[in-house]
Amino acid sequence: VEFDTVEDAVYYEFLCEKIPQRLVEPFYENTKYNKTIGCELLAIGQKESDWCIFVVLKTNSNGTVDMGPLGLNSSHLSEYWYQNVITKKAQNYRYDSDICYMIASIYYYRDLRNSMGTYTAYRQYNGGPTAMTKAVTKNYADDVSKFESQIVKEYESFKRENTERITRLFKDRDTYISKCSDQNHPDLL
Repeated sequence: VEFDTVEDAVYYEFLCEKIPQRLVEPFYENTKYNKTIGCELLAIGQKESDWCIFVVLKTNSNGTVDMGPLGLNSSHLSEYWYQNVITKKAQNYRYDSDICYMIASIYYYRDLRNSMGTYTAYRQYNGGPTAMTKAVTKNYADDVSKFESQIVKEYESFKRENTERITRLFKDRDTYISKCSDQNHPDLL
């Protein structure tokens, strides 16, 4: 993974501490442009699966199934947006259902969140279009909000403790790249 900024490298290392290793790179690549939404999704994953990976998490009362670490509802599998996400965004992971479902969940949640705000998006992510009529979705959103608050505190602490170290690594990398360029050793870059 190449990092454009120190902040991206810090975020990546934080993810390495929070979620299973095989999920880190695809989660990072699909959330690095909005780390706030990334933290919200970390909270959803904690609520849905506690970041244990299961293709099928549970069967719902309406016969649908929640899948992957973020609990994507199977009702979305036939929808155009899902097919589009999997075809384009999850192309490199098409043989790993958990990662495909996770990437689809990231885009589904992001769209909900961008159109209705965080708390309402939590409720709708959990309960679908009729979420606001279901008391259980309020409880879900309250739980996820608590997880999110804790994750944000952990991330801020992680940044304070690791930014200086990672900044030094970036400077060392830039010095090395510059030295190789100056010596006309493009094969070392």
